[in-house]
Amino acid sequence: MLYIAAGGALGAVCRWGLNTGISSFLKHPYPWGTLSVNVIGSFLMGLCVAYFLKNAALSNEFKMFLTVGFLGSFTTFSTFSMDAVNLFHNDDPYGALTYVFGSVILSVGAVMLGTFLVWKVSL
Repeated sequence: MLYIAAGGALGAVCRWGLNTGISSFLKHPYPWGTLSVNVIGSFLMGLCVAYFLKNAALSNEFKMFLTVGFLGSFTTFSTFSMDAVNLFHNDDPYGALTYVFGSVILSVGAVMLGTFLVWKVSL
């Protein structure tokens, strides 16, 4: 549990930093920061899981630190959900729909791309 907690703390700080940085840079009400974090985290999850399957020598503690702890905390479904509702309540139902569908499609696609790269490019 200590490895997961340490990874979670690091992932939460990284999520906050990236989300804040992107939002400050773009200065736009659309939740680009959360979308970016979730797609990047999904891509990294795909890379990690496929890599771990090919390299069983890595410790379970490291795998849990990175996937359950860091990436589990780095990505965030609750913030994604809140952002979608906020877009809808701010009279932007089109933005809410594109955000929800874009997040799901891009995040699932990012996991697939990550796993594909590990299996086909031999990372």
